[in-house]
Amino acid sequence: MYRYEPNDDLFFRRSASSSIHKGDFIFEMSSELRIKLESVLQLTSGDLNSLIYPERVLLKLYHDDIKSRCDLFFKATKRSSLAKEIHTKMLEIDSEATECRSGRIYYWLDLDADGDTRPHAPKDAKFFKLFCKALQISDEEALNHWNIIRNARSLSQDLGRELSARYAEILFQPESAHIYRNISETVVKQLQQESLCCIYRVEDIIPPLKERSDVSQCFRGNK
Repeated sequence: MYRYEPNDDLFFRRSASSSIHKGDFIFEMSSELRIKLESVLQLTSGDLNSLIYPERVLLKLYHDDIKSRCDLFFKATKRSSLAKEIHTKMLEIDSEATECRSGRIYYWLDLDADGDTRPHAPKDAKFFKLFCKALQISDEEALNHWNIIRNARSLSQDLGRELSARYAEILFQPESAHIYRNISETVVKQLQQESLCCIYRVEDIIPPLKERSDVSQCFRGNK
């Protein structure tokens, strides 16, 4: 984890999660800052939505297919109403769709934001199949879409780890980011300054469950 050290020239120090105590300040990257960082890195690594990553192109085709089928087979134009219509259709196909809230379908239909590379699709194969059947997508097409979504999620995880490594470099080794990543000193300083808006004070520490591997979820704090 990144501990905030206000009296340190670098602001942040890498720390083991076990060394974090109540009252400490830690860094948690916001979605807004992650988007800005990814935009900066695209200037030197190429457009992440280009054919360098075909998974992103295929994911967009999946999104376009979902939107066109919604327009073709359902009357609702408002996303909340459309989600309820699709959920009703899923229930007609399989009563177990009651386990899937229409609010989840509402998120799956959030496909209009430019530059959004999240899959916006079910993580559960059972619900994905029902979702596809409700949209009259064949089993073969559904399988192809499912593979696209899994590959896109895997890519996002890989890029997320790469992004974290790059950001750590900017935090801890700004000279390296400037020299080897061709990121200007001005941009580096701006990102460092914006990182100060992602600081949280630890108010409580909850011991992780044995099956929980993500220790970062065990901290509760306020910004």
